[in-house]
Amino acid sequence: MTLLVNLLQDQLKVTPAEDDQIIISVTLPSEYLHHYIQLLDSLTGFTRIAKRQARLAKAKISSYNIEAERQAKHHKEQYYSRIVKLFDRYTSQGLNRNSAIKQIGADLRKESHPWSSPDLVRFSLGAAGRPGRIGRPRKQS
Repeated sequence: MTLLVNLLQDQLKVTPAEDDQIIISVTLPSEYLHHYIQLLDSLTGFTRIAKRQARLAKAKISSYNIEAERQAKHHKEQYYSRIVKLFDRYTSQGLNRNSAIKQIGADLRKESHPWSSPDLVRFSLGAAGRPGRIGRPRKQS
């Protein structure tokens, strides 16, 4: 097989053609034709296997991404629910919006929560349905 590969390297000609195409020609002694066809056949099988493995890997990544996305959405909803409950509790105790946000951030920092920054809490409250102007307490219903 090594001899065939060496022969292919010596006898392979690539010629440019029109429209960004190429012409590939191989000149072989007739006794190597069977080996050359076997080589092409094995490369075709290898290509099929590689394509199948790539498709399976892509499907695994896709299913992992779906699961990771579902978990991220669940964590985000839990976070929103938690900060809304805390915000409602602190504003009902008389804290203004800014003070409530700072207190929520402090509570989350005590637990080393990654989303404890007051800026993140303020933005998340708006996204969770508690928008408002800074410094004004939420009206009680």
